Amino acid sequence: MVMVGRITRCRGVRGEVDVRVESDDPDRFTPSAAFHTDRGAFPFLVLAEARPGPKGLIARFAGITTIEAASELVGADLLIEADRRPPLEPDQFWPDQLIGLAVHVGSEPVGVVEDVILGMQDRLVVSLRGGGAAEVPFVTALVPEVDLAGGRLRIEPLDGLLDLR
Repeated sequence: MVMVGRITRCRGVRGEVDVRVESDDPDRFTPSAAFHTDRGAFPFLVLAEARPGPKGLIARFAGITTIEAASELVGADLLIEADRRPPLEPDQFWPDQLIGLAVHVGSEPVGVVEDVILGMQDRLVVSLRGGGAAEVPFVTALVPEVDLAGGRLRIEPLDGLLDLR
């Protein structure tokens, strides 16, 4: 399961909520879209309505018609099965595929990918074996090899990028 959104707060008294979108698929949040949640009382939600809001979407889910019901959803992650994501081009990866990979310089393990910071220039947050962390720009020149099956990636850091002491 992968997170594609998070319910951040109630909006009004008729069960609407604000959703922070964590997906770049424009069709992900259309009415009748279905999501799993991490909430026992509401393990599955079906989107009834959605419109743009100031910080994402304003949404209403089927069966959620009161502020009391909506308040139970605040903080819930909206999840989908990983295989429902659109296919990627070769040499493209989902952040959750990279998190947890062992990081090597040559054949020497130097750390683990702890997080991926998405932006104009995506960066890998690497927890270093000797302590500390480093941000490595996720570009082919610095990360020439990603081996998902082998659970590792190889980096070729510029001088000073990693403090390996």
